[in-house]
Amino acid sequence: ASSWPTSATARSINAHLRYKMLSRTIRRAAKPATTTRSFERYLNLHEYQSSALMKENGVNVPVGIAAHSVGEAVAAAEEIGDAEVVIKSQILAGGRGLGTIWSSAGNSAGTASYPAPPGMEGAKFLQGGVHVIKKDQVKEYADQMLGGTLVTKQSGPEGKPITTLLMAKKMELVNEMYLSITLDRTTMGPLIVACAKGGTSIEDTAAEDPSWIIKCPVDISKGITKENTKTVVDGLIAGLERMGVASQLKDKKEDAYKQIENLYNMFVKYDCTMVEVNPIAEDPSGLLLAADAKIGFDDNAFFRQKAVFDEGDKNVDQVDPTSRKLAAPRRSKTSRAHSKSSPGTRRSSASWSTSSAAS
Repeated sequence: ASSWPTSATARSINAHLRYKMLSRTIRRAAKPATTTRSFERYLNLHEYQSSALMKENGVNVPVGIAAHSVGEAVAAAEEIGDAEVVIKSQILAGGRGLGTIWSSAGNSAGTASYPAPPGMEGAKFLQGGVHVIKKDQVKEYADQMLGGTLVTKQSGPEGKPITTLLMAKKMELVNEMYLSITLDRTTMGPLIVACAKGGTSIEDTAAEDPSWIIKCPVDISKGITKENTKTVVDGLIAGLERMGVASQLKDKKEDAYKQIENLYNMFVKYDCTMVEVNPIAEDPSGLLLAADAKIGFDDNAFFRQKAVFDEGDKNVDQVDPTSRKLAAPRRSKTSRAHSKSSPGTRRSSASWSTSSAAS
C-alpha cells in the first residue's frame, strides 16, 4: 500500500497551505506605511523540544534526555548507559559548540572565544557549549555549564543563560548533510533546500559554489510528491558521490523518501515558518537522522497551536523582557479574535525530547 497521502488528506493539507500563504499576503498588503516599530513574537523551541516534536511525527532523531539540574544530568547519563555521552547547552542561539560559557564555576582552561558579558568581567569560563565527555565527568561539566551564560556568534555580547542541558547518546555519523523547508516568496509555497555538505554554514557553501545547493519547490495544489522526495534524496546522493565519500544512502532510498515526507508534513501540521536540519546525517547503515534542528513557527498560528506555544513559553528566560511584555498582549488578543471568528479551526497538540556535537 502506498504511504502517500490520500486525495482527501492532500486536499486538506493543500487548502491549509493556500490559506496560510494567502493570509500572509493579505496581512502584508494591509499594513499601513509607517515608521513605527512593531513587535511580533516568533516562537522558537530548544533543541530537545524540537527533537521530541520530530520524533512524535516519525522523524529519526538521536537518543537524548533533557536535564535541568546536575543530578538530572548524572541520572540521564546513567540511563543512556554508554561510556561517553554528549552534553549540550540549550540556548536559543546558534554556534554553541564554539561559544564560551561564563560563570563562577568555569575552569578557565585555554583561550575564550568570546569576552565576558557586561557585568561578568573577571568571571571564570568554560570554552565550548557542547562537549563529548566520559560518563564520570558529567557532574563536573554540568556544574560548570548550568547557571552559566553562553556567548556565541548569534547570542549577542550579553549571551544567553543556560538552564537546561541535553544529555545525548554519542552517535556514529558517516556523513553530515543539510536540509531545510521554508516558505518561498518567489514560488509562493514551500521550498525544500538541501546540500550534501552539512554541519557548516549553508550560506558560505551557497556563496562559494551554488551548484552544491538542491532546491525543490513543492506545488501546494498537489502537496509533497514522491517526485519531490526523489529530487532531494537523489541530489544528496549525487553530492556525496561528487565529494568522493562512502555512503549507504542509495541502499535506503525508501526510508530517506519517508523521512523527507515526514518533515514536510510536520512543517504543514504545525504552521512552521522554517524547519532546518543541520546536519541531517547518515548513520553507518544508511539511515537518515535529524542530528540537530531548528524549528520556527508562525506567531499568528497560536490559536490552533496552543500546545506548541505553551511549550515555547518555558523558554522565557531566552527572550528580551521588553519584547516579552509587548508580545504577550498581542498574542492574547489574536487568540481571542481567532477563537470567535474561527470556531471550527483545526487545533494541534504535541509532546516533547535533536542532538549532535556540531552546534
